[in-house]
Amino acid sequence: MADAARAASRDVEGADRTGAVRVRLDADGMPVAIRVRPRWSEKLAADGFAGAVTDAADAALARRLTGWGDSLARGNRDAGDEDPLGARAESGPVAQPRDLDVLIEHMLMSLDESRRPRAVERGIGIAAAGKLTLTVLATGRLSCVTDPEWVGGLGGARLTHALSDALFRARANLKNALAQRLRDSHAWDSALDEAFSIMRDPGGHHPL
Repeated sequence: MADAARAASRDVEGADRTGAVRVRLDADGMPVAIRVRPRWSEKLAADGFAGAVTDAADAALARRLTGWGDSLARGNRDAGDEDPLGARAESGPVAQPRDLDVLIEHMLMSLDESRRPRAVERGIGIAAAGKLTLTVLATGRLSCVTDPEWVGGLGGARLTHALSDALFRARANLKNALAQRLRDSHAWDSALDEAFSIMRDPGGHHPL
């Protein structure tokens, strides 16, 4: 697992099928840079540019997952050679029964969590007066929408600059969205803890 984690933590790049657009992921698997070749229009039509950005990001994610899987598979083979299955089974820790109150609490929390809608957090970045929009999901997935007429009049350097601007905004907005979800989660946990405390000791709590 440690080897797999180290493999996944490295920066990874992916390109669209023409090689005109490249997307780099950071150690957390999030898009951190987008580069466009200077003469991109020789390989790619303007109306296909947005799709190429998305394809390049998907290719980078696929390479990252492949690297993780390969490292994990190698680690499993090595562990199997050094430690036979029977030996691992005999030396495994024995699970201890949990306190009943803790078990009930976890069950109720899990039930409530399963009922909540779990939309994937996203950050949206807009640049070039609305002619370019990037959306970055918390999963690392990136999508792009552009005005083909605007795209067709620009070279690789200007497109790279505009994409960098939109990506910066999208990442910042995603960070804010994730921080808000964390604050909401903490508030929920605090309220739930108080409710269970009252349930356990009704006589020790008095309404204001």
